[in-house]
Amino acid sequence: MDRRGHGDRRATHVLFTDWRYSLAGRRRTPRRVPDARSTGVDVYERPVFWMAVSIVVLSCLDATFTLILMREGIVEEWNPLMAILIADDVQLFANLKTAITGAAVILMVACYHGTVLGRVPVRWIFKGIVGGYALLITYEIALLLTH
Repeated sequence: MDRRGHGDRRATHVLFTDWRYSLAGRRRTPRRVPDARSTGVDVYERPVFWMAVSIVVLSCLDATFTLILMREGIVEEWNPLMAILIADDVQLFANLKTAITGAAVILMVACYHGTVLGRVPVRWIFKGIVGGYALLITYEIALLLTH
């Protein structure tokens, strides 16, 4: 006798069995404790989403403030690659900075429950980047206001 009552769910409605999870996802935490460091999940907590959005927005603000501060002669770009891009093509600089930041954020979100080198949780790095960008933007705003 089948205890499930509805038959084998895997044999019926194959098209719709996983469809209901396509947008909402279903795995909110790693499946097993030993897998917690190496596996991703389907659904992340809201703070992860807001940290990811914050990093991208703060990165765009950083690029904007850097260009304004450079135009005013207040600062110079420290990153040699970005300095070359700014001197050559500002639009390419903005596009590349946004693309690199976006790719890094996607990678960090995918590895959010993992660790780097088996010791440093990615979530700490994520939070540190948000804090670092917040400090940088605060500094850039202070420079703009004082000059």
